[in-house]
Amino acid sequence: QKQESTEQLIELRKETESQLLSKDKDYQNLMKQKNELEQRYNEQVTKTTEFEQEIEKYKADLHSMKLKHDRLDYDIVQERIALNLREKSIKNNLDEIKEKYMNLQKENKESL
Repeated sequence: QKQESTEQLIELRKETESQLLSKDKDYQNLMKQKNELEQRYNEQVTKTTEFEQEIEKYKADLHSMKLKHDRLDYDIVQERIALNLREKSIKNNLDEIKEKYMNLQKENKESL
């Protein structure tokens, strides 16, 4: 009976060790999966951060382009104003020249 008890204990111990080995393998697999998931998560966080940085860069570029566009619009308006003033000045000068020419012609006719 002692022999039988010893054999049962040995068998129980083998089963227990087998179960422990199996649980250890399961634990190692779970840890491996956990590490893989953490790595994928970190990669996604990095990609998201890169995308966010890219979006912020595009926003800054867009804002800069809008400021340049607004400045160009302002410059165009100023140039139109200056052009209109030059046009009026030229017309006034032409009118003065025509008037002087008419006066000279008038004087010439009177002197003849």
